[in-house]
Amino acid sequence: MRSWSIGSALLLAVSLAGCDRGAAQATQEVPPTPVTVAPAEARRVERSVEVLGTLHGEAEATISNKVTGRVRAVLADVGSVVSGGAPLLELEPDDFQRAVQTSEWALRQTLARLGTTELPGDAFDVDAAPSVVRTRAQLENEKSRLARLAEMAKARGGVVSEQEVRDAETTVAMTTATLDLERRTLRALVAESHQRAADLETARSRLADARVLAPPGGPWAVAGRLVSVGEYVREGTALFELVTFDPLLLRARVPERYSPLVRVDQAMTLRVEAFGERGFPGRVARVNPTIEADSRTFGVEAVVANARGELRPGAFARATLVVGADDVVVVPLDAVVSFAGVDKVFLVEQGKAVERLVKLGARVGPLVEVTDLPVGTPVVVSGQSVLTQGVAVAIAPAPAGSP
Repeated sequence: MRSWSIGSALLLAVSLAGCDRGAAQATQEVPPTPVTVAPAEARRVERSVEVLGTLHGEAEATISNKVTGRVRAVLADVGSVVSGGAPLLELEPDDFQRAVQTSEWALRQTLARLGTTELPGDAFDVDAAPSVVRTRAQLENEKSRLARLAEMAKARGGVVSEQEVRDAETTVAMTTATLDLERRTLRALVAESHQRAADLETARSRLADARVLAPPGGPWAVAGRLVSVGEYVREGTALFELVTFDPLLLRARVPERYSPLVRVDQAMTLRVEAFGERGFPGRVARVNPTIEADSRTFGVEAVVANARGELRPGAFARATLVVGADDVVVVPLDAVVSFAGVDKVFLVEQGKAVERLVKLGARVGPLVEVTDLPVGTPVVVSGQSVLTQGVAVAIAPAPAGSP
């Protein structure tokens, strides 16, 4: 038994010694991990804010009628594109035409009483009117007759009686009153003629209003038709909803923390679901100076060109608003190793891998902004997924065609 124990011990010692030599030999034979590196670069990066909003027409209008009547024709429908001043609807015109004819005859009658066919202006002289000229001439004759009778009464000693003189005086007074009445009547007729002309203009305007037109500007797209042929519509009834589509307005809310950065005339890029990631350029037109207390946001409006009519009012949109630009350090996105909320890159120092914690910023295509890393610092861009702190590495040449 003693001999067997000694032999076993010797055998165990030999085995352990062999294992130690194998482990040491294995450790010496592990080759360095091949990696490739790329330098950190300086780039100018645009700072942006992502906002959500809704597209609206730059101008939106609900069209109503100015006069009461029955709809004779509807000339535009939903989806129609009309220019400013284009007809949208017609009411039955008969009543309005009769009102125009009545006003025309009333004006002609008044002008006839004035003795003219033209509407008198401010320079109209009532003393030149035929009735006034006639009455004034009659007054001059009566005054001359009174003067002759008075002279005859004095010269001939009673040949002309006092009664005749008094009758002549009464005739002169009555003629003077008649002349004054003629003048006042003519002035009243002048005023009446202008009233008749205004009535005629109103009647013509109401006849014109029987055709409902699109407002100036445009082009307008008909977003809603609210009436049909045959309906009797009262004054002020909503008939159409119109909207302009070029340009459009994006109305969005921006978080309060960005209020110092957002300014009028800043560029933005808009995207809607119907066009995927295709961007539509726009520019900030208005910034609300107040912040809404409930949401802690403020409103912005951006103008978006839409000459081809691809975008539609009411669409939900995502917009990237450029608020500035900075010079930053970027590395390839592949160089970043992220785990458990920690971002790091690997550097190579004296043939060993060295971890460096970084904070990420904006993405620039295949690059990403990092902090606390000097420009030109080589970072590992391949092989880093198997690296740990202090592992031996060997820098391999970058593949052909790599940046």
